[in-house]
Amino acid sequence: MWVYAAMLFLIEIIGIYGTVLMAKQEKAFAASLTFAIMMILIIIGGTLLTLMYYRNVAYICPNCGRKFVPKLKQFFWAAHTPKFRRLRCPECHKKSYCLEVSR
Repeated sequence: MWVYAAMLFLIEIIGIYGTVLMAKQEKAFAASLTFAIMMILIIIGGTLLTLMYYRNVAYICPNCGRKFVPKLKQFFWAAHTPKFRRLRCPECHKKSYCLEVSR
């Protein structure tokens, strides 16, 4: 995942650099086309990276100890830290910061 994220970062940096370079040369159409292509690649890549991450993690409820996988929408919009995500347990229905573990 880190390699994939680094590739996305490089695409973004190269795209921004290319856009600025073309804008300085007064090639407005080429600059906007470069920016649009970069944004499409970043959105697609970011979506795929998020799905890859979602498929590889599960959560443990601190209240009842149940291991569960939340719905994608709940996973995406939940507040989180590097090791915890605020989710509602499907077993005890308590909303708290659940520990993230690999599936």
